[in-house]
Amino acid sequence: YDELKHRMSVHQRCVDVLRDVISHAKDSVELRLRRIECSIIGRDQMSANEDLKYILVRDPDNLEAVALNARALRLLGSIDQARREIRRCLSLDPEYTKCAKLHKGLKKYESLTAKIKEAVDNKKWDAVIKGVEDSQNMEADPPNTDLLMRWKCEAYTGNRDISKGLAACTELLDMEDGEKNPAMASFLVFRAELYLMDDDIDKAEVDVRKANELNNNLSLIHISEPTRLLSISYAVFCLKKKKKNQMNQTQ
Repeated sequence: YDELKHRMSVHQRCVDVLRDVISHAKDSVELRLRRIECSIIGRDQMSANEDLKYILVRDPDNLEAVALNARALRLLGSIDQARREIRRCLSLDPEYTKCAKLHKGLKKYESLTAKIKEAVDNKKWDAVIKGVEDSQNMEADPPNTDLLMRWKCEAYTGNRDISKGLAACTELLDMEDGEKNPAMASFLVFRAELYLMDDDIDKAEVDVRKANELNNNLSLIHISEPTRLLSISYAVFCLKKKKKNQMNQTQ
């Protein structure tokens, strides 16, 4: 995640520099293509879309722009749209290297994620972890990075791997603004469960409280296993009560 943030920061600076240059050369397709590439890696989708629209309106068959559009869609996780753009690119030039490479990578990615999804459904956590790591090693900037990290957090929790689980879940929650993001409630619960395994009741209680706040305050909340939050909340309550009783007996 730190490496991804650094790469995004570097390419965002590239976007900013090219913005100044293009202001003096607005019709330069070459400069806009370079800015699109930086925008994609820098996760500046608005800038990428602006330049892609500028080029493709004037030249719908610009192969490099079509390939970059497919790449941007793939990185966003819009796989069907990316596939359509790749097919359009290859229909214009079946031997265009960038689109052929994207086509091959997309097929490999789809096969790998299908296997990971099946492993998640069957709770085969070792297979999930291996699949996620293979996907991350396949390329420097894989699509659906957040989804891969979600699977990793859940898998390490399922495997009761405390140190790796806490690292994976914390990295995910930091990246996705976990305290405010309703989609992250389940992963706060996973981390709370890991804290309980580590006998860190206080930190588990904090995460349970945050998950409950999201669950109570946001109607769009979706917790993949609704009973899990209740179970972990009850476990925290019981352990705190037990700890308090032990302290009273000691005194």
